[in-house]
Amino acid sequence: MKDVVKESMPKKDYQRIAVALVVFGIISSIMLYAGFTSAVVVSKMDKFWVDINLPYGFTISTVLIVLSSISLVVAYVEAKKNKVKLVSVFTGLSLFLGIAFGVSQFKAWGELVEQGNYIADKIFFDYGAYGSEYTLLKDGKEIYFDGYDYYLDGKKMSKEEVQEIKGFLHQIAGDKLRVDLAPYEIENYGKPYSIKNVEKDEVLQFENGKAILGGEPLSVSQRDELFKFAFGVYHDMPFFMLKGRYGEDFSLYLNGERLDFEDRKLYFPERELTVEEIQAIKKTVFQGGKEYEIKNGKVYLEGKEIPTEGFETYFDLNKGIQVHIKNGKWTQLRQELNSVQYGEFYQTGNVASSYVWILTIVHFIHVLVGLLVLFVLFIRSLKGIYNKENQMGLVVGGVFWHFLGFLWIYLFVFLQLIH
Repeated sequence: MKDVVKESMPKKDYQRIAVALVVFGIISSIMLYAGFTSAVVVSKMDKFWVDINLPYGFTISTVLIVLSSISLVVAYVEAKKNKVKLVSVFTGLSLFLGIAFGVSQFKAWGELVEQGNYIADKIFFDYGAYGSEYTLLKDGKEIYFDGYDYYLDGKKMSKEEVQEIKGFLHQIAGDKLRVDLAPYEIENYGKPYSIKNVEKDEVLQFENGKAILGGEPLSVSQRDELFKFAFGVYHDMPFFMLKGRYGEDFSLYLNGERLDFEDRKLYFPERELTVEEIQAIKKTVFQGGKEYEIKNGKVYLEGKEIPTEGFETYFDLNKGIQVHIKNGKWTQLRQELNSVQYGEFYQTGNVASSYVWILTIVHFIHVLVGLLVLFVLFIRSLKGIYNKENQMGLVVGGVFWHFLGFLWIYLFVFLQLIH
């Protein structure tokens, strides 16, 4: 009986299969990210959107992952030259840069969280916003907050005075995340700081560990409102849930339109309309007993086009923006949000932050797998496994790590553009 000789599969075939499996996983990941990024684009054009200023750490991490990929390519080249020691040096360098990438990413995402970008939270610090339920008094004079700074007698308060305010309110908010119904321990109340209830225009009193308003102790819900007020000021969130200055650290969009913020109010900005925006307007305007039709950037009266030179009119777009036409110039007027839009703003969650968190979690899973791959490559390279006869692990692991690099660069550019 003849022996049956079984031919083993060539190494190149193993390599092709391994690469094909990695590519299949890559395509699946690309489809997942494509779905998420498409959802982000759609969400930005719908209702309120927070434009986040991305930390500089993301730029650093981008450089690190590119260098890590380059190092892995060099390791592959050295393996083909049979320089085994150099292979371990460059795989080790790639692993080090990969870990540095992960650390820089972690710190950058941490900065976003410190700024108030939580996974599911509102934009507006509801119920605790300064001036909504309570304001502060200093020596009986009301302290005004414009959304950025605190003022007393029309003068901006110093950083030292703001720290005094925070220290005073820390006695109410403490370091807790929710109201504590324990008795209050307030020192030097009214000397100089005290708290006024806006609705009743009455100064709170503290007696025997209780806060008194209108002769009665505060109810549980009122204590919660007082806590949120103190919490917001102490944690630099007296109006927005987000920390920082509007326009520098973050800004808001409504229906794709960037809003101005001034004196605790939101406005559609004044600006000239683009040609595309003008062409998209279709509106009927009644003026002086006549009916004008505006469409495709032209004005019609009784079906006949009239020159816009010397013509002037105002009209509202569907999203609450007022447009002024005068002598052929189309201008969007500065206009404060209406009550309905403010109502939506008070209740709207920070969708942008939620998407960032989702993308982050998925991205970090990929990065952890990638770092594990780099670690395995490094250990195997120390054993001298990769040489001119065998580079399969470097090829397969390299394809996956390079994909992570391209994936992060795509995410980085996308986040920069969308924000």
